[in-house]
Amino acid sequence: MNPINHFFFTLYSHPSLIWKAGAALIFIGLAFGIFFTPSLVREMDDSTRKGFSALLLVYGIFRLLTFYTEYKKVKRDEQE
Repeated sequence: MNPINHFFFTLYSHPSLIWKAGAALIFIGLAFGIFFTPSLVREMDDSTRKGFSALLLVYGIFRLLTFYTEYKKVKRDEQE
């Protein structure tokens, strides 16, 4: 089985991984959306908007890293 198929097979056999990856991508997308589209949050001033989007981006990356560590753990457990 090639690596891409194995990756998706592992994701579909462990639905919690799908939720973790999806949440991470949503937070990262929201961070980019708020940063590059100021009309999404009209009441925020510029520095608050940039700070909030930076926090969302950091949190999204953290969620992506936790997804990756759990994926590696699942992959290691399947090989044993």
